[in-house]
Amino acid sequence: MNSLAVDVGSQVSTAIEMLTDALSNARRVILKPGAVAQGVLYSPELGTALDGYPAEHLLAAISDIDCQESAANGEVWRYPGVFEVSQDVLQAFTALNKAKATFEATVKALEASGATPHILRGAYRASGMPRLHPLQAWRRIVLLDGQPASIGFTLAKRSEGTERLTRDEAVEKLLDKKAFDIADQLRTLDASTVISWHTPVSPHIRANVVWGEGAGALRKMCHASLPFLVAPGMWPTKRVRFNLPRDHERRSDSKGDLLFYLPFREGAYLKVA
Repeated sequence: MNSLAVDVGSQVSTAIEMLTDALSNARRVILKPGAVAQGVLYSPELGTALDGYPAEHLLAAISDIDCQESAANGEVWRYPGVFEVSQDVLQAFTALNKAKATFEATVKALEASGATPHILRGAYRASGMPRLHPLQAWRRIVLLDGQPASIGFTLAKRSEGTERLTRDEAVEKLLDKKAFDIADQLRTLDASTVISWHTPVSPHIRANVVWGEGAGALRKMCHASLPFLVAPGMWPTKRVRFNLPRDHERRSDSKGDLLFYLPFREGAYLKVA
């Protein structure tokens, strides 16, 4: 075994031990009587509340850190919900989030130093976690401050990222992707032309959290792959719900826009106004 693999194994082992210890402690605290006062966990596909005990739902959500056999292309599982928990649970989850952050920082530093996915996978296996899903393991649980008025979860299906580029910047990116035919077409445009490069964002769950009312209300949009926790007595005053998205077709582009659909990424396209 080369020296890089040995060093990776040592650092990964330390970070995973810290993570699993914190996770074990969080599980132990959740199962104490009165640790979870109330809560709801939603089906990420249907938006319906799941039946069962809140403590068991919270336990399942934090324990799922392995790759699933039915998952494709590194897919992660999502557990949108909110739970009112004791101060002991909040303290345990603060420590768990710290361990998650340490694990993430360790893996990313090793990747930057040249550790390949194969070497890292070997390190996970040597640490007793052969099926560990790194992203699933280091995602943090959101601990909400104060008492929200409402929490509304939603599945973002059709969002996309947009990057504005000059003609030459767009041509360079297309050449890197070997999309020579589209690059040649862009070269016929004026050099001052602005191109918008649209890339689809994978479906994800987010939540709109609101504190207060009226003009003074504070709103925050959060990713909601894992449950939110609130302190004792801080359950939202108005509502917690999952808002199912309407299945609208994507808005058509303005008349006269020139579109180039990108063959190397499904759903991606360029637009020239």
